Parts: sequence; C-alpha cells; structure tokens
Amino acid sequence: MNISMTFDQLLRAMPTLNKLATTVTKPQALVYKLSRIVRTVRPELEHFESKRTELLATYGTPRPSTPEEAAQLGDATVYDITPEQRATFEQAVKELLSVTVELSALPLPAALLDDVELTAMELLALDPFIAQHTDAV
Repeated sequence: MNISMTFDQLLRAMPTLNKLATTVTKPQALVYKLSRIVRTVRPELEHFESKRTELLATYGTPRPSTPEEAAQLGDATVYDITPEQRATFEQAVKELLSVTVELSALPLPAALLDDVELTAMELLALDPFIAQHTDAV
C-alpha cells in the first residue's frame, strides 16, 4: 500500500514529520516507519524544489540576493516576478502543488502515535501518513 497525497499536503506535513523524526525514540516500530517515510519523501521534495525553481526561472528575473535575503533564504539568487507575470506564475505554482505524489511507504498505524504528543494541527498535517483503517501495519 502506497501513501498518496499532493505536494501541498506533503509540504504542510514536513514540519511535523521533521519534528517526529528528530524527537521520537520509541516505540521502535514507529521510529522505523518514520525513517522509511522520511527516506521516501526526500526525493519527492527535491523534485518539487527543482520544478519550483524552473517556474521561478520561467516567470521571474534572477538577481543577486541582498544580505538580508541571503541570511533568510540561504540562496544567492532571488527571482523577481513582475506584476504582469504574477498571476500566471501563481497559477503554475498552484498546479504544481496539486500534483499527486505516490510514496512507496506504508502509512503509520494510528495506534503507534498514541503516546506521541501532537497538536491538533500537527495531527491534521500528518493525516495522509496515517492509516485510515486497522489492517495497515
């Protein structure tokens, strides 16, 4: 069984996945499943970032970043999108965010998260990664 979600859902889940991947130490079944998910997610995020950068290059004009931008973004190149291109660029990004991603990983059984402290928003962000029925292990 694969995990299916949009890039938008994946990006929204990443802060919580990163939090869990760096703080959860047991049960070992959860640690293992989280490591498999994180390993599967990385190439998809790299692919998304590559496509997003292509869109920036298509609709924007590159320029060197200011020191403040470089400190915040960690990138030497910033793209300025003109007002004439903004709507087209935003639509292209919206389409990219709606692309469905198939991850070769098993969803997390909800019971494995019983002892993990999560806010309602974190749980909502993780929803695509949580098995919706009890037969997923």
